[in-house]
Amino acid sequence: MKKICCMLAILLVPFSLLAQGNSPEGAGNNVRTPKALIESGAVARVLIFHVPDSTMTRVALTPKALLSMAGSGYEITTDIKERLKPVFAGMTFQKGNRVPDLRWGLLFYGADNHEIGEVFVDKFGQYGYVNREMGAFQSEHPGSNLAKELHKLTGDPH
Repeated sequence: MKKICCMLAILLVPFSLLAQGNSPEGAGNNVRTPKALIESGAVARVLIFHVPDSTMTRVALTPKALLSMAGSGYEITTDIKERLKPVFAGMTFQKGNRVPDLRWGLLFYGADNHEIGEVFVDKFGQYGYVNREMGAFQSEHPGSNLAKELHKLTGDPH
């Protein structure tokens, strides 16, 4: 009986993991997590990091490299919903495999000061990561993208 249970566990665990990876929640194209966090009021603090667009690097910046190069960040602790809602309005995210050269990073923190989400994007506002998932950002507003909205929010020059 014990051998049968072990065999079933060995066979069923991989199938359950595959089923989780193909869930409709992960397959959606909206930037759901940042939007949902902001809308729900779960975000108590946001740190925004920027490496100037003109900074030359030998390789594409990863999230870790961006955070180490950016130095100080722009912090938002009040009116988070009102200030960030326009940034993500009409923004969608589609998973992909293009390695971006990141210039912006947003770290979302809850009331207990633990990180609850992250967004990284390149200087063109097109490619990046949402919670470690690589993909592409698209805006339904012509002439807008995530990087432009972050420049407006922070007052950081292009």
